[in-house]
Amino acid sequence: MNNNSTLLSAALAAALGFGVIGAANADDMGGYGVSQGSIATNSYGECWRSGSNAGGNVDANGCPITDADGDGVTDDKDRCPGTPAGVKVDANGCPFDDDKDGVINEADKCPNTPYGIAVNADGCTRDDDGDGVAWSLDKCKGTPKGDPVDANGCTALSFGAVNFGFNSADLNATGKDTVAKAAKVLMANRNLTKVTVSGHTDSTGPAAYNQALSERRAMSVKHALVGNGMSKDMIEAVGLGESQPVASNDTKAGRAANRRVEIHVQH
Repeated sequence: MNNNSTLLSAALAAALGFGVIGAANADDMGGYGVSQGSIATNSYGECWRSGSNAGGNVDANGCPITDADGDGVTDDKDRCPGTPAGVKVDANGCPFDDDKDGVINEADKCPNTPYGIAVNADGCTRDDDGDGVAWSLDKCKGTPKGDPVDANGCTALSFGAVNFGFNSADLNATGKDTVAKAAKVLMANRNLTKVTVSGHTDSTGPAAYNQALSERRAMSVKHALVGNGMSKDMIEAVGLGESQPVASNDTKAGRAANRRVEIHVQH
């Protein structure tokens, strides 16, 4: 096509209401150009086509269909344009993400993450505080580094039972030491919301008497915790009487183990 015919074609396109948009060589695009390197369209987005130039891969407007990102899915069907080169795509032109975590297979270093678990940029379970509990399941986010945690990601607080003498609600030296250490740990736990101290007895004597005795034991430990700096408002004292033995009441050692107060923590 010489310069004169190019100018003539452009003038003809203008007269017919067609514009000129950039494209590849007209011969490469199936003959839809009116000049070298151009495609003619009208104000409705329809592409000019005539004679032997009417064939080729075109849409409903007669315009050439292309695959700009080279993923094998043409632009008219591609729901994910701009897919990086080499990435495998589905019929919609979108990268595969088999575990549905939002990270495409090619970038996913943990390809089998359970559904619904928050992940990092590598597609691996997110655990911002590094406590080993998935961020999506962590009820105590931001646990201090190095703290042992439970299944909820909360600092695992375990205290030995505070034991009492027969028919007594008074703390002995060992019990006072246990309560003091517990208070120190509890006050350092910023995720703590409530502490329950539960009193227990052995089965010696009437059940009603043992219920009252267990309540006094629980209150004794609560008062000791408060005396070591804890707020009384976050401590609940309950008595459970002889209903929850941890050992047999048929032996002296078993009865001694059952005369106790336990400290339970809620987050």
